[in-house]
Amino acid sequence: MKLKDFLNKMSKDEVYDYFLAICYINIEYDKITKNKMIEEIFNQFQSKGYIYDLCTKKELDFLEYIQNNSLKDFDKYEWEINELTKKLIFNGKEIYEDQKQNVKNALEFYHKYPNKNSDYLVMFVIGLVKTYANMITDLIISITNELFNLQDKTGSFLNHPLIHYYCSFYDERNNEFIYYRNYESFLDEIDDLRKEYGMAGNLDFNPKDYLDIFVYGFPIDNPKVKAMYDEINKIKNKEYIFESIDLARVFNNIDFVLTDYLNSKQIALIKDALLYMPCSIMNGFKPIDYKKEKKEESNLDKKFMSVRQTNAKISKSDADKFYKLYFALLEFVNNNYKINSKIKKIYQQEGLDVDNLIPIDDYLWENKEKIIDEFVNSNPYNFNKEELNIIENFKNSKTGMFIVVGYDKEYTMLLADNGILYMIKGINDNIDNILNPLTLPNVIMTTLLMFNGNIIYNSFFKENPIGFGNDFKKMILKDIEKAIKYYHL
Repeated sequence: MKLKDFLNKMSKDEVYDYFLAICYINIEYDKITKNKMIEEIFNQFQSKGYIYDLCTKKELDFLEYIQNNSLKDFDKYEWEINELTKKLIFNGKEIYEDQKQNVKNALEFYHKYPNKNSDYLVMFVIGLVKTYANMITDLIISITNELFNLQDKTGSFLNHPLIHYYCSFYDERNNEFIYYRNYESFLDEIDDLRKEYGMAGNLDFNPKDYLDIFVYGFPIDNPKVKAMYDEINKIKNKEYIFESIDLARVFNNIDFVLTDYLNSKQIALIKDALLYMPCSIMNGFKPIDYKKEKKEESNLDKKFMSVRQTNAKISKSDADKFYKLYFALLEFVNNNYKINSKIKKIYQQEGLDVDNLIPIDDYLWENKEKIIDEFVNSNPYNFNKEELNIIENFKNSKTGMFIVVGYDKEYTMLLADNGILYMIKGINDNIDNILNPLTLPNVIMTTLLMFNGNIIYNSFFKENPIGFGNDFKKMILKDIEKAIKYYHL
């Protein structure tokens, strides 16, 4: 059987789903034909190393086996068969005729690079995303870098074909998110329920659980989960049952389970198992731990300082001066480095779309030494010496991830990863009017600057919507106790 014949029988909608998962082409549904999508899918499969990357070691071993043998023991290779069928490589009985050469090429590649060292990392990432349904990419990058001892600040591993196949990306509130593809239609509902549960996920995790969630859909080492898995695994239409249990895990709701196909014993096993599965709307907590953690969270949250701010921003004249200099600098960056050709004026402009400025701002702080030197030397806006000195001092800025840990009347407290507690001012407004005090501690990405004797920020916050578990909050409170307050960078 040929894959092309199989795809031709599909609807355009079905082909488009495969196209998005397999191809690295961002094009709207109405702007591409079904035939063109099929062509691009084949082009991708034929590209060097693609099937090698798209398959785990287990799948490649199975493909090598099936290339040399007829398939007899279906049950033994059930996982591999299901995954390779979804990936349009295997039709449930054999390798597609027009995929055989691509598979042969992949296996030759596999013989050269048999270790597949990236498998563990990418399977972990997919399992982590699947557990939470959706996560901010900066958090994924931070967790993965720490766990695997990487220095990959850009998260280049997120471009891996296996991650791209199971996951996709979207932008919201100036943040990039990654989500598990199967949950796309549920994301809004998941986010709404996550707010309702109002609890940060506990990131003190066991990496193996996330690998098991990638392979099985569940943390299989738990005895209750294993008992459920073994029982459901005997059922004829178990694949659909497991998919429904997975959604029940996401929402902590037994109503998602296809109970019409189950007896009372099986339903009871599923209910018990769900208590021990990390729940997406509970931000990764297992329901059995949720109430206990919620009570402890309430006690911990009271320890984060939150006093209504009254004078926690710079003066209006200082704010006007900052935006005058800062917008001049952004306009200089945009004009000289062509970040956004649609923006012609930033300096002394009002009503600017903040979202359009963020890429320009990012480029500025990534290349601050060079850009600020160029700006000061050319002085394109005829600033006086004092103004140029302020801009020159912007080179001492600090860009990164900070934790908002408290508000007092005159300052907002930001804890840095080096244990320093930066006491910063808002610009046009007190920061507790921008970042809800009830969400403390709150992770943000921003750039800190010195301006006329105060630490301020570059007017942009990227918030992380998934907060901390209780263990992390305890660590943060200890860090705050030891931290030295800094009023200067």
